[in-house]
Amino acid sequence: MNKYIFNKTGQLRSGWRAAIFLFIFLFLSATLRIAEEMVVSFLPIDVETAKLFFFALNAAGLLMLALILGGIAGKVFERIPFRTLGASFTKGWLKHLFLGTIIGAATLSSAVLFVFIFGGEKFELNVSNGASAVVT
Repeated sequence: MNKYIFNKTGQLRSGWRAAIFLFIFLFLSATLRIAEEMVVSFLPIDVETAKLFFFALNAAGLLMLALILGGIAGKVFERIPFRTLGASFTKGWLKHLFLGTIIGAATLSSAVLFVFIFGGEKFELNVSNGASAVVT
């Protein structure tokens, strides 16, 4: 029975490590979402601003949760340092962040342009709200 849980070196098998990580991540992300919704509901802002704020807060919260849990899982399961996640501040990190953002935006833009050129997508203005939908 132990051979299904542990490998030959006595380490927990990778499937079990992934399952443990995912279970904890999903549980904590659901808890985090409830906390974020409570925070946003107490703010004196309109509904559209609240939606935007919740989206930004949720994205940042999930990123931090994934980094923290990834660091802990790396230490506990793999015995590797946090910097192996690629999220540590090294020399030139700001340049790498900027360059990665530019390359990612260019890649995404070229994919959308490719689909648009060959007729897979059609972009048009939503004129039902008039110019106020774009201006304000």
